[in-house]
Amino acid sequence: MVRAIIAAIALLTAPGGAKIDPAYGELLIQLRDPRTAPMGYWQALGICETGTRGIDGVKRPDWKNGGQWAGGLGIYTKYRLTREYVISGAGTWERWGGDYSLDQNWGAPSPDKATQIQQIVVANRIALHGSKVRYRHGTHTHTLTRPGIGYYGWGCAANHVGDPCGRLRNGGTGTYKPSRHYRLLNCQ
Repeated sequence: MVRAIIAAIALLTAPGGAKIDPAYGELLIQLRDPRTAPMGYWQALGICETGTRGIDGVKRPDWKNGGQWAGGLGIYTKYRLTREYVISGAGTWERWGGDYSLDQNWGAPSPDKATQIQQIVVANRIALHGSKVRYRHGTHTHTLTRPGIGYYGWGCAANHVGDPCGRLRNGGTGTYKPSRHYRLLNCQ
């Protein structure tokens, strides 16, 4: 049923004929879990990881930041996992299904080639939801299942911004201030 919801949302178009990001359906499903980090959290983390000042002077994540730690959230990538072949030395982006999987109708070879929503969907998989990614190699299908590993893999989450509750790895208080609603549900 989840795949059907994702597929249905991906087929919709936004007003004016613009296509809705195909990862949006999975994001909506992730956000139904109250433990999922709010969008504002990922913005704050992205500003810390890759933030640049625009011509208006406002600091924003650089969602097109390239390199091995790519995208607005600085997700590690090796650019080496393809639909046909799984390489054991794949990066975080590939291992949590950011590129292409048989179970999703979207993907990008690296985070800097993905949309902001796609990067946040993969970040939610890495931090909380985990991922079950299927790839085909010749006539065989392989499944990689990974649990979520938490937020502190991001240096900024561990040392500056904090987790979605604003807690640093060392127990201190980060710069991110969660909403009262999120705190009541998740931050005891």
